[in-house]
Amino acid sequence: MYEKTEKDVVLDERQKRLMLYLSLLAGAIFLALWDPSQLWLVIGLGVGVLYGIANDWIFNKKGKNQLEQPT
Repeated sequence: MYEKTEKDVVLDERQKRLMLYLSLLAGAIFLALWDPSQLWLVIGLGVGVLYGIANDWIFNKKGKNQLEQPT
């Protein structure tokens, strides 16, 4: 009766970047659980990834606000 159609998933550059950051963060958590002796590496990677995510969200919001306001 009903036909199921597959929809293509299209990601823009920002979504691809966020997926990369989240996968790196998941990898850092996995490394922390697997080998606690290398905790310094995991903390550095986690902080860098969280900074990248926060930076992307903050600058993206500022860019949208500047585009919406006429000068």
